Amino acid sequence: RALCHMAIYADLVADGRILPPVSGAQVTDPKASGYTYEGLDGREALEMALWRPILEGLADGIHSPSRNRTGGIGCLVQRGSVLAIRSILLRHGALFSRKQLNAVLTQTVGPAIMKAAETDTSPVVSITSESPAITSLDFLVEPMPLPPPRYDRGLLKFEEVARSVESAPARPLGPAELLLEACFTDMRH
Repeated sequence: RALCHMAIYADLVADGRILPPVSGAQVTDPKASGYTYEGLDGREALEMALWRPILEGLADGIHSPSRNRTGGIGCLVQRGSVLAIRSILLRHGALFSRKQLNAVLTQTVGPAIMKAAETDTSPVVSITSESPAITSLDFLVEPMPLPPPRYDRGLLKFEEVARSVESAPARPLGPAELLLEACFTDMRH
């Protein structure tokens, strides 16, 4: 549920229901207010003070050392964090300027994936080539297909069914939240 709450927060920020600070952007102290990305100025920097904590928290999940119960790769935290970042960027990435998106990818997402790859101690499943110039990472060989558009009939039907469950929220699901919930359901089946 925590990963879905990150998507809910992203939906609120994207809808303008949570406003960025009016001043005080800074890049030195991640625990202080206004922490944003290096290389951004003015409004771009202030806007990212809301997005960076969401994306950094999910990026931490990508390189989490947690393992699944059998000790193998594919912990729900790691996979779920990737799906959450993917959902947020697919649904709200168009709100970011090129500089902002570049900062997100080079200062948060890229380093998280690199750290996850560098610290992965899972056993080698198969060797696809004996040449050191050719590599193959399982998660990159077959990328996930692009999700349906925001108002896809099947996705809206999924929301209707999901909201009929007794523990479901009474409010409509936000676009990133809905996509993430659908991804998790798809992953479970």
